[in-house]
Amino acid sequence: MIDQSPIGRTPRSNPVTYIQAFDLIRTLYADTPAAINRHYSAGHFSFNVAGGRCEVCQGDGTVKVEMQFLADVELICEECKGTRFKSAFSRCATTA
Repeated sequence: MIDQSPIGRTPRSNPVTYIQAFDLIRTLYADTPAAINRHYSAGHFSFNVAGGRCEVCQGDGTVKVEMQFLADVELICEECKGTRFKSAFSRCATTA
């Protein structure tokens, strides 16, 4: 098992991104017939790139709600449901 805890200041930097293990997975997704038909590149399957990440949470999977008199609260992003990806790309990857 690999710990997916964030390395650094952003939750998008984790051990798997540092060792570039997702590069092969992105290439495999981009080579699927569904991705080819939609003209998706490997970058479309990255939560670090504007083309593939959920723009609501910026690829973090959570949204920070700033509270006036209480501590800030982090909620799971309602747009991507915590997957970090645009919904169209995550559907393409799961159906391919």
